[in-house]
Amino acid sequence: MNIKCPQCDFENEEGSKFCKNCNAPLSKQDYSKDNPYIKKRGNKDQPFKLISDEEVKAETEGEKYKRLNLEYGKLLENPDSNFKLIEKYRKELGKIENNWVNRNLKGIELEKEGKIDKAMKLYEKNIEEEFDGSHPYTRLAIIYSKKGLLDDEIRVLKKAVWVFDNVVYKERGDRSQTLDKFKKRLEKANKKRL
Repeated sequence: MNIKCPQCDFENEEGSKFCKNCNAPLSKQDYSKDNPYIKKRGNKDQPFKLISDEEVKAETEGEKYKRLNLEYGKLLENPDSNFKLIEKYRKELGKIENNWVNRNLKGIELEKEGKIDKAMKLYEKNIEEEFDGSHPYTRLAIIYSKKGLLDDEIRVLKKAVWVFDNVVYKERGDRSQTLDKFKKRLEKANKKRL
């Protein structure tokens, strides 16, 4: 069962504690009336425990990009927004986008040099970050297909379909064409499996 975010209505996977779209908490903590440091879980009172630094998950570039993009959009909608703050967000978003593009460019160079495995790692990183361009998905699908790694090819194509269906802006010109291309390729790969 998916959990809807109370702020942005994004549907998150069951068990998620924070929205993958806006990073807002998905549920409020319920504390014991007698002791505010004891969390309630169902009918049981359990002592509050601090989360260690190792347990705190670092924000990925993709998560940071989503969060900043959402905040940037809110700033643009507000006519009273500070121009310097808007510019700061735009620059930070640009840095992340440049990192993604540079990974792709470096991957292309590495492929030309015959260092396919290193290029694959860069493309995989962009896929993990839900990069909204088609290059890393296309290249990895081709590489995995040539290596005979059908499960990995299907995994990459499923992720590409999901990203172009859920992450890429609906108004983007090449979105539906690229989405159809990935769907056809995924269908073809699934037929190979049978």
